Amino acid sequence: MLRLSLSLASSLLLAACAGQPKAPQYPPLACPVLPQAGAPQRLIVAAQGEWQRFGGTTIDWRNGERQVLQVGANERDPAMAPAIRTYWQAVPTRLGMVYANQNGRSTPTATDFDVAWSAAFVGWVACAAGVPEGQMPRDEAHFRYIDAVINGRDRPDSWFRPFEVIQTPPQPGDLVCLDRGSPTTRLSSWAERVAELGVARPLHCDLVVGVQAGQVEAIGGNVEDSVALSLYPTDPQGRLYPLGGPDNPPGWFLILRPVVPGAVVPVS
Repeated sequence: MLRLSLSLASSLLLAACAGQPKAPQYPPLACPVLPQAGAPQRLIVAAQGEWQRFGGTTIDWRNGERQVLQVGANERDPAMAPAIRTYWQAVPTRLGMVYANQNGRSTPTATDFDVAWSAAFVGWVACAAGVPEGQMPRDEAHFRYIDAVINGRDRPDSWFRPFEVIQTPPQPGDLVCLDRGSPTTRLSSWAERVAELGVARPLHCDLVVGVQAGQVEAIGGNVEDSVALSLYPTDPQGRLYPLGGPDNPPGWFLILRPVVPGAVVPVS
């Protein structure tokens, strides 16, 4: 009788489990590979589309300090969850797939999208623009795709080249990159990064979508917990000014520029 009861209990438990819906599994994105020509414009279109999708969050640094001009949707809005999850699907690493299937959580019980997703956003933009992963690796950390571009800077088939911020005015399609580490140990030049390639650093990059006199317009992910457009000040030559403010704002150290086939590529 006891054996029959245990068997019945096991059958009921299996039936209950079978009736529960399985958690969805989100596979890695299948990214297209498109011609190198046209990549800068495709990067811009992809980033602008996501900025509009998030409601146009805009941040102004032009007066020397950070000022939020417009607030759109952020990562806590359930309607934005599919977008952020898709950014993680563009990151085909072990952690990228974990975060895609945990709603961007560091642990199954953490708050949704508690893991910084700015690098995943860059990976998704590169994916959408048809950039081969060998040219711009998709990763959960900015330093890995930055290091890949720096390491491959002399390859004749490179799609991106590193340039020094103090010498180079940004142009549409560029990634402009900041070091968010301690002010006493921040990079001020991509050449400084060469000696420590592979070492983790808290970096961040935005994609330049427009340039005007006195400002650069660049879109980044996980800025103000959103996809945001930042207005960065430039000097009369169009170069990025250091960011100001009382809270040790991050420092510029690198521009990653798409190589346009057939164009003369200057040496930074």
